[in-house]
Amino acid sequence: MRVDILIGRLVSRLAGPALAVVVLAVVALPGAGQAARDTIQVVELDPLVVTVTHLEVLRSRLANSVSVVTGADIRERGSASVLAAVSEQVPGVFVTQRGVMGYGVAGGAAGRITVRGVGSSPNTQVLVMVDGRPQMMGLMGHPIPDTYVSSGVERVEVVRGPSAVLYGTSAMGGVVNVISRRDWTPAVNLSGGASYGSFGSRRVEGALDWGLSEGSGFSVSANSYRTDGHRPWSSFEIDNVSARASSRLGGALTLLADAAVSDMLAFDPGPVSAPREDSWVDIVRGSTGLSLENKGDVVSGATRLFLNFGRHRIRDGFRSSDYTLGLQLHQGLHLGGGRTLTVGGDAKRFGGEAENSERAQDWGRHHADELGVFAMLHAPVTGRLVGTGGVRVNHHSAYGAEVAPQLGAAVRLGEATTLHVHTARGFRSPTLRELYLFPAPTPDLEPERAWNHELSVLHQFGPATSLEVAVYRMEGSNLIRVTGAPPNLVLENTGRFVHRGGEVAVITSPRRGLQLDASWGYLDVGELTLSHPRHQVSGGVRYAFDRFTTRLGVQHVSGLYGADFAQNRLPDYTVVNARVASRLPGGLTAFLEGENLLDQEYEVMPGYVMPGRGVAVGLRTGSR
Repeated sequence: MRVDILIGRLVSRLAGPALAVVVLAVVALPGAGQAARDTIQVVELDPLVVTVTHLEVLRSRLANSVSVVTGADIRERGSASVLAAVSEQVPGVFVTQRGVMGYGVAGGAAGRITVRGVGSSPNTQVLVMVDGRPQMMGLMGHPIPDTYVSSGVERVEVVRGPSAVLYGTSAMGGVVNVISRRDWTPAVNLSGGASYGSFGSRRVEGALDWGLSEGSGFSVSANSYRTDGHRPWSSFEIDNVSARASSRLGGALTLLADAAVSDMLAFDPGPVSAPREDSWVDIVRGSTGLSLENKGDVVSGATRLFLNFGRHRIRDGFRSSDYTLGLQLHQGLHLGGGRTLTVGGDAKRFGGEAENSERAQDWGRHHADELGVFAMLHAPVTGRLVGTGGVRVNHHSAYGAEVAPQLGAAVRLGEATTLHVHTARGFRSPTLRELYLFPAPTPDLEPERAWNHELSVLHQFGPATSLEVAVYRMEGSNLIRVTGAPPNLVLENTGRFVHRGGEVAVITSPRRGLQLDASWGYLDVGELTLSHPRHQVSGGVRYAFDRFTTRLGVQHVSGLYGADFAQNRLPDYTVVNARVASRLPGGLTAFLEGENLLDQEYEVMPGYVMPGRGVAVGLRTGSR
């Protein structure tokens, strides 16, 4: 037997059941209230948000439902993936999984992101961005979830509901914006870490940040994640390398450049009833961008040029390459009296080529163009009412024009209470796969559309507690659906849906070093029940004292189905995770993590039994 497998099993058997006891014992230690200053995480009850308006605006003054997951939140959960942390913390967001680490693509649709039940399979109705730039496969129109790793992330902003005015296509259900760290300080900082755990899972990562002056510097980072998987033929591996740089040009101008490459190999073991062998997908994704930002008292904005590209190989013979070339421009005008006007435009050309060498199929090379212009006004109407209105006009080379408006208001009911009302229209353009490739190329498809209407209340109970309650109704139409039977399949704009739901999120810090958070999402999706849980409850307790930081997290999912029309009901499940970290001399931090501590047997996707109890131990240095 391999030594690493033997060690992994030994750690799992000995440390796994004891981890919950360790957490409880540590929290109960006498004198735990004597918290060290550098272990305290500041709780931002009303954070600044940029994804909704392109300008920094307090969340309480926005009409949209927005959640912010900080980099500290992600690190303290021990998440390798940004999406795992988002799914655990943000109500109304659900991500499908099938294994220990890694989502993969193609068969099984793991890594499917849904917001309020909207996402599609594969995911083309929720827009994932990095630093405000869309991330999607040029031919298929969906993101590659495994490339969004947690290292180097400052925060993640999640907009629940359509955000088409600023971001156009695919922001039909919402937006997940991953924002990179760039807090340059005049110093050289090294950070990194390594861990090993159950199922042969290992992580290694490192970064170098060099701040040349305020606002100028560069960083390089690399990470490697591996797992043998909890089932035969379920291994996963990914390597990422990235570099970023910025330079203050004087005055209000900053020039930024970045590049990143990810290389992934994932295996799909298939459902337990029909296991697969050697069912692999090999993906290389890359991105690069150049941005010029201006930030002044009256005018602030950015011009961004970016390129995303990829190469994909699948065991069944499928081969493809794709690209997305884009230009974004926006300027925010501070008009005085708290009024801001954001105007801008964007242009994208996306395309690629695909074939299946084993089936002698060649779909050729295709591309499409999209152009859009938008404007958004954010302005106080009275001393208590802030209104928001905006519109986008979009043009697609295949189907023509599309208009997406939004309107909302934030009403201050008291010193600590704000009422938010918002209505918005979103759309999703047909992908090149649907237009020209398979399963039934249909060049005359129109975009999918959805209206979202919501009402929410944000209340702060003093300086330490924040509560948000939201209710919504989302109506979708023109959904692209496959009809007919092989070989006479047809793609048509025939689908409709009505989703209703509610969300509650609370965060509190009742005493120094102690933080509690909880969220609940309720969703009624009618007949479209596949992978949309009716109830999703999450909560966490974080306690920092002396040299230790502990976190205990719980997630409960019920009303989950493996098919539409309420068919194939999956068992409800509760997953408990925990993490204990201790600061050591020399700037090191040692940690012990445990997942699924109750060793619950559950499925997120039908036929894919999730891993049992697992643990990992590791060391970190630095704060990335």
